[in-house]
Amino acid sequence: MRRIAVLALLVLSSGCLGALDTDQADAPDDLAEEPIREAQLSPGDRSASEVAVATDPTNPAHVVAAANSDTSEEDGFGVYETTDAGQTWNATSYTADEVRQPPEGPSFEAISDPVPAFGPEGTLYLAGLTVLPTSAIFVAESPDGDQVFEETHIVHESDVASEFNDKEWLGVNPRTGTLHVAWQQEPALDQLRQLEQEAGVDADIGEIVHSRSTDGGDSWTDPRVVSRGMQSNGTQIAFTAEKAHMIWVNYDANTIDHVTSTDDGETWSDPEPIAPVATVAPYERYQRMHTLPALAADETGSDVYAVWHDSAHGDADVLAAASPDAGETWTDPVRVHDDEPGNGVIQFYPWATVDPDGNLHVTWYDARHNPQEPTFAYHHALAEGPALNFTPTGPVSNETFTPFAGDEQGNGTVTLGDYTGVAASEAGVFPAWADARENRAQVFGARVAGEGAHRGERIE
Repeated sequence: MRRIAVLALLVLSSGCLGALDTDQADAPDDLAEEPIREAQLSPGDRSASEVAVATDPTNPAHVVAAANSDTSEEDGFGVYETTDAGQTWNATSYTADEVRQPPEGPSFEAISDPVPAFGPEGTLYLAGLTVLPTSAIFVAESPDGDQVFEETHIVHESDVASEFNDKEWLGVNPRTGTLHVAWQQEPALDQLRQLEQEAGVDADIGEIVHSRSTDGGDSWTDPRVVSRGMQSNGTQIAFTAEKAHMIWVNYDANTIDHVTSTDDGETWSDPEPIAPVATVAPYERYQRMHTLPALAADETGSDVYAVWHDSAHGDADVLAAASPDAGETWTDPVRVHDDEPGNGVIQFYPWATVDPDGNLHVTWYDARHNPQEPTFAYHHALAEGPALNFTPTGPVSNETFTPFAGDEQGNGTVTLGDYTGVAASEAGVFPAWADARENRAQVFGARVAGEGAHRGERIE
C-alpha cells in the first residue's frame, strides 16, 4: 500500500485558523509546537463507519466523534473522545441495550446513525435511530459532556410495518440550547430500497420531518413535515446568528432544498432550491454512493454553506454553494478540488465545518492518487468566506486505502458507509472518516490547524 505525506497542520495565513488559546481549560501549553497527526479512533478488533464529529463550546480541546460500530457483543455506536485536541483518544461503546421504551421496558435490538452534538453549557447529546422491534428516534444525554450517557430520550417511535424513520440529524441552538432533530420519515420500511439499488438510482421514498425540545430532551414536539414532494433524504441542521437552517436532497425535483426558521424551529419557511443536483451512480467496487449533503454555518454571522457530491461534470465531484445573507440568496455551485473537470477521478462523501474565524473547511474522499484501482485518500480544502476561493491543502490521511476491504474470513466486503465528518474549534479542525487500510472499515481522525505549519510532498 502506497504511503502519502500527511497534512498535519495548515499554513497560517491571514484569516486562517491560528494556534490554540492556552488559557482554555485542558489546553496543553505546547500544542501549537507539536503537530497532531492522524490517529485510529476505533479499536482494531471492531469495524466502524459513518462517523460524525462535535466540538465542545466550553473547551476547544474537547472533541467527541461517534460511528456505527460492531461492539463485539451487539450492534451499537463507537464513541471516541479527546480532551487534549487529538493527542490522545479514548474509545467506549453505546449499545442498543441502553435504549429502552418505556425506560423500564425491553431494549431495542439494533441502533444506527449516531450524531453527537454539544449544548452551549457543555452537555453532550447523542442522537440515533432504532431498527427493531419498532422504528424510533432517540437522543441520549451526558450532562458532564463525557462518554457516560445518564439518560436516553425517545423523540418519536413508529411501528415498522407502517412507518420507518431514517437518517436523523441533531442540532443544538448555540444560544438557546433548543434541541432540533430532523429525519426522513418513510411510509414503510423502505421496501423500495432494493428496487432502487437494482435500478442503479439514488432515491428515497419519504418526507423530511422535524421535532424540537426546549427542556433538554424531556419532551418533544410532534414531527412536522418541512419538505416538499415524497422523495427526500439527507437532512442537515445548522445555525447562523439569527436563524436555524436545514437542507436535504429533494429527489423529486433533483435539487438541494433549504428552509429557515427565525423562531427557533416553531415554524419553518417554505422549501426553496439552493442548486440542482445530479446524483452519482454507484461505481465499480463501490456499490453505494448515497448523496447526503453537508451544511455548515457561521454561528456568529450570516454565512451558510451547502456541500455535496455531484456528477454534473461527468464524474463524482465535490461541489459547494454559499449564502452570505443567511439563506436569502445563494451562489452558483463551484468545484471544491483543483483537479481537471471530467477527468474520470471520483471525489465523494464530503463534509464541511466553519471555524471560529469564519473559514469554511471541506473534507472528502479523493481517488486522484491512483484512479485505476481506485484507491482513496482523505482530503481537505479551505475557503476564507462565501466567495468560495478554495485553497486545496492536500490529504490528511497518511495512507491510501481501497473503498472495500475483505472481512476477517476473506469472504465479503466491509463498507465505508454513507458519510464522513468534520468539526472545528479554537483548537483546530478535526476531520474523521472510515478507512479500510487494515482490511476492515475503521474510523481514523486528525487535527488540521496551527501556527508554523507545513505541507508534505503530495502524490501526483
